[in-house]
Amino acid sequence: MNVIKNTYYLTMRNIKAQLRVPVFLLFGLAQPILWLVLFSQLFQNQVKMMGQLAAQSGGANPYGTNSFLDFFVPAIILQNVLFGAAWSGTLLINDMDSGVLDKMLATPVSRVAIVLARILGSVVTLLMQIVVLLLVALIMGFRMQSALAAVLIAFAVALLFGMGIAGLSNLVAILTRRSEAVMSVSTFITMPLFMLSSSFLPLALIGGWVETVAKFNPLYWGVEAVRQPVLNANVDWGTVGIAFAILGVIAVVFVTLAANAFRVRTAV
Repeated sequence: MNVIKNTYYLTMRNIKAQLRVPVFLLFGLAQPILWLVLFSQLFQNQVKMMGQLAAQSGGANPYGTNSFLDFFVPAIILQNVLFGAAWSGTLLINDMDSGVLDKMLATPVSRVAIVLARILGSVVTLLMQIVVLLLVALIMGFRMQSALAAVLIAFAVALLFGMGIAGLSNLVAILTRRSEAVMSVSTFITMPLFMLSSSFLPLALIGGWVETVAKFNPLYWGVEAVRQPVLNANVDWGTVGIAFAILGVIAVVFVTLAANAFRVRTAV
């Protein structure tokens, strides 16, 4: 019970600390909104062209829609989670450098709760940003075939995916105690994960080794799980279930490793 209570109070503390500096949250939204505006226009004609070719041949549009915006929003939601969660470890290092962490360690607070709260605090603020992204997308004309399922699945996938990436980021922070290391790892993992997925193109149009690699990419499964109810009235729970299983395992592994690493390091 102490771990749960400590985690709750520390999570609220971390969320409030980030909300006190809203400029960082706004800057965090700037890139995904920019991508949303630009790429929804750049790729729209391609989607329409693929739809026309598919109609002439009697097939279906490989995008599953004639709107690139509808296709792209699930990807941009998880891109925001990926990039934001990957920097979570820098916040823990800030607590280390400012002496806040030393004060916490002088209290009976659970060591595990400190790490869990840092991870959850980062993820919850990212979920808040998702609300803003969805509102912007709706204003731009974004539509969901199965709206309730799409929103619920999007937040569940974002939570699991965010915890996994934030867990990895905090693990690096704990092991190295250097923000430079967290930044390097973040840069190393974010762009390959995002580009080697179906974020911009359906895998049917990519082919080759990229298509094979993408199926081992957790972001691919996350995007597909969110995209499926957006583009279809009937939810494919098989795809959603696979995404939940993969992202859930990753979240448990990295959060556990981060918590254990922190407990061991602070016990020395």
